[in-house]
Amino acid sequence: MREPKNKQEAGQALIVTSAVRSIDPYLTIKDHGVRLSQLYCSMLCWITRTRVKKIVLCDNTCSEDVFVDLIRLAEEHGKRLEVLCFKGDHNRVALYGKGYGEGEIMRHVIDKSALLKGEQAFFKITGRVFVENFDEVRTSAESDDVVFDLCMKGWKKAVWRIIANTPIAQIISNRGTGYIKTIFYKCSIDYYRKKLIDCHLTVNDRKELSFENRMFMPLMRNGFSAFTIRPRLIGQSAGTGMLYGGDYSPEIKEWANSMVAPKTYT
Repeated sequence: MREPKNKQEAGQALIVTSAVRSIDPYLTIKDHGVRLSQLYCSMLCWITRTRVKKIVLCDNTCSEDVFVDLIRLAEEHGKRLEVLCFKGDHNRVALYGKGYGEGEIMRHVIDKSALLKGEQAFFKITGRVFVENFDEVRTSAESDDVVFDLCMKGWKKAVWRIIANTPIAQIISNRGTGYIKTIFYKCSIDYYRKKLIDCHLTVNDRKELSFENRMFMPLMRNGFSAFTIRPRLIGQSAGTGMLYGGDYSPEIKEWANSMVAPKTYT
């Protein structure tokens, strides 16, 4: 697999994290058929409505044959879709929350993906969600390696950066203070491997130590940029059941349902 020729080619890969059969007790959207249909909605949009060329879809609850139609569709649109499926630690997900599974998936992708080889960075999106203005957002973030969606005044970010590098940081972190959005972000592979890959190991939703919280201090400590163009998210939050910003069109839903209907995923 060839190396990227220049900075503009870096960060062209998209990682989609998925758990079709999630057993997280804190979720509102639990029905497996609904989750699969919503995942297909997002994947149809990523494949047909963006210029992204490389997509890695990783699910820790079902098998690759559930996604064969998506692989075929990607090929028809001149894109490469790599599907990685593995059996996650469902007991720990049930005990600690979906963030544990998210971290497991990211570790698996970083370690196993063939499509990421030669890439310097990636964009990550939570499964079932689409970024309507992705092409515009990606272009605006080309010069940055680590970019998250965080609206925070400069002085507050500077204060957090100082606190994150002091002994008191652990006390604050253990209280669940601090939060960063992990639905959609950009990160260099090296940064993620060195700074973020173990964040899920201390997730505990019962103690309000979410994945978003566990990622906060390492990012503040090591630095990151914020998106200059706010991502417009489409899809439904599995946790609250609320729409992020908009819903999929009836046409996309009909298309997704027609592809999902014949499938079994037990």
